[in-house]
Amino acid sequence: MELGKALDYRDLAALAIHHYKEMLDPDYHHLPYFFAKIGSDESFAWHSEWDFGDAVGRFLDASILCGEIVGDRLGRDAEERLKEALRWMQSDEDGLFYRMSNDWDVPAGANMFDQRSVFLGLLSWLRFDQEEEARTRIERMLKGMRSIAVERDDYICYPFETYVPGMEVPDRIYTEHGFIVEPTHYGGGVFILPLAIYYEWTGDPLAAEMLEKLTTFIVKHSRVFEADGSFWSKGRYPDDGHFHSKMGAVAGILRYAAIKQDRELIAWVQKVYDWACGMGSTYGWFPEGTGLNGEEPVDERYRWLPGIIQHSETCCTTDMIHTAIYLAKNGNTACWDDAERFANTLVASQVRDVTWAKTVTDKPDTPTRTYRDVPQRYRGGFTGRMNPNDFSNRGKVDTMACCCAAGGRGLYLVWDNATSLNGDKLDIQLWINKENEHVKMEYEVPEAGVLRIQPKQAGDLRIRVPGWLSTDAIACHTPRRQRVTLSLPYLIIEGLEAGETVELSFPAELVKREEIVAGHAYVGAWIGNRLFDVSPSGVMPMNKALIMK
Repeated sequence: MELGKALDYRDLAALAIHHYKEMLDPDYHHLPYFFAKIGSDESFAWHSEWDFGDAVGRFLDASILCGEIVGDRLGRDAEERLKEALRWMQSDEDGLFYRMSNDWDVPAGANMFDQRSVFLGLLSWLRFDQEEEARTRIERMLKGMRSIAVERDDYICYPFETYVPGMEVPDRIYTEHGFIVEPTHYGGGVFILPLAIYYEWTGDPLAAEMLEKLTTFIVKHSRVFEADGSFWSKGRYPDDGHFHSKMGAVAGILRYAAIKQDRELIAWVQKVYDWACGMGSTYGWFPEGTGLNGEEPVDERYRWLPGIIQHSETCCTTDMIHTAIYLAKNGNTACWDDAERFANTLVASQVRDVTWAKTVTDKPDTPTRTYRDVPQRYRGGFTGRMNPNDFSNRGKVDTMACCCAAGGRGLYLVWDNATSLNGDKLDIQLWINKENEHVKMEYEVPEAGVLRIQPKQAGDLRIRVPGWLSTDAIACHTPRRQRVTLSLPYLIIEGLEAGETVELSFPAELVKREEIVAGHAYVGAWIGNRLFDVSPSGVMPMNKALIMK
């Protein structure tokens, strides 16, 4: 089996930026095209209601983050256009971001999920461009979100999918079956993540109040999560059991719990995370939704398939990576291995080879649809839905802009958190290729069993030994034969000079492991935490997407 070359996140990130640049509509405020068909018979992309705040905010976020990986803001021109689209969508009256008039019959209004996605884009704009405009827009949005929130007892919530000025908010916000809209998707759950990040950076008192009250709503009042951490669908809403909105909210709650060092809340997140892990795979495939668990749906219109939905959503993978990383940072170091393994699905889901796809040349673009060079423009995006052993969803390359952006954000989460510098102490948590101002790290698997680390400042080095590798199997080479100490799970080398290199060598053997994913048995071919194949093969075999040429 040909295993290709070592994985370089810079290549993946640069290609993702290509996608974010090319899939904007120059004739309509540079909004992304949310949906696309990439096919051997024809390829085209089209607009939807999610093009507005959701796609614009997330494309801006992902493009900026991928630029950090590359070390060059390759998407800056497109990012400026996305910023302009955000300016167009933000209301002067209430600070919320609105879906505007359009040719594809999307009603105007401030969708609640959109506010979360815009917030992510504004955060990256603020952090990396250091422009006060982004902070001002965040402050206006927060005031607007607080003003329309419904307050009950010790929590706030949003009992509507889309806010329209002057709308009547019902007094009765619960039915006998639960909240009147899906609580994590629309009711405020997904808003917690960007809110927690903003609060961590700024200590903003309004963000602190909203965080506390929204977290209380989700954990104690939403009726989404059972005592065992499960969130099976009950057929109450179209989004009941939707994995991304649940774990997106959970990742936010964890970020907030980590700020407060609330061990009880961290333990609650761990319980939900453990259950969610059982719904997917060790390599990062997670279902778009969890179906009905042997019960009849509350509403027959929302009957999902029983058990686990048989296709993934790339957004879910990024949520699980995010949660794994912050559980690891808060005491459960085994979750570093989870995050590293989950990243395999990000790699597998990126659209890199489009030679098989047909470019339509005999149809003009319309206000709602584009045909122009779609396969080439789409390169670097991420598939929306995959089967556990397949790049496609039963032969269909199933794509959504939310997943294209989530893929870029997921790459950044892994890359950024692979290393950390605290004073003169450099920690290595994830074994990848990475270079920034603090370190140059080379991971040569599958070509060789070598990890090479060159700190760019003097100090101590701590290298986490992954769970798949015994310390007895590692040979550690230090520049001046410094003593290597072991404090599990870390190897520690003290007193390195800037530019000195530490090299670990170890066996890099291909092993096969069977696991049950969504009720079916699959065998993965692994070297360490990197996956190279899943068998039996699907319509579009995973190894073609996992192996770097």
